[in-house]
Amino acid sequence: MDTRERFAGEKVRTEENGIEVDGTLARTLERRERHRGRSIFARAGVVAAGFGVGAVAAPLSIVAPEFGLPLLLFGLRLLALEFDWAARLYTKVARLAKKVAGSLRKMWPKSKVGVALTVLALVAVVYLVAIR
Repeated sequence: MDTRERFAGEKVRTEENGIEVDGTLARTLERRERHRGRSIFARAGVVAAGFGVGAVAAPLSIVAPEFGLPLLLFGLRLLALEFDWAARLYTKVARLAKKVAGSLRKMWPKSKVGVALTVLALVAVVYLVAIR
């Protein structure tokens, strides 16, 4: 089965079949085709890196979305090279990231500094707890 056929429910526009597809998903599917030509060791490394980044980014995106969502997008982008579920989730999170980016642009500069300081304080607490 062709990769594009598995995503027939998604809105992707292709020239050959006329199905309308989201641009983010279309770019991901193109990257996946190039990625399939790499060695198994490189592909396994990409999967391991994707899960590692995702494990760090998921809790961080709850605490500080402006830091966690880009990391989550990066991890999902890596995993989308191998897994269909990650490609679908990547497109959903990319849409959410655009909405969050729009709301962050509207925030006052002092609010952004407060969010950054909160994240730094949480990292410091976790670091101190891990040392003891």
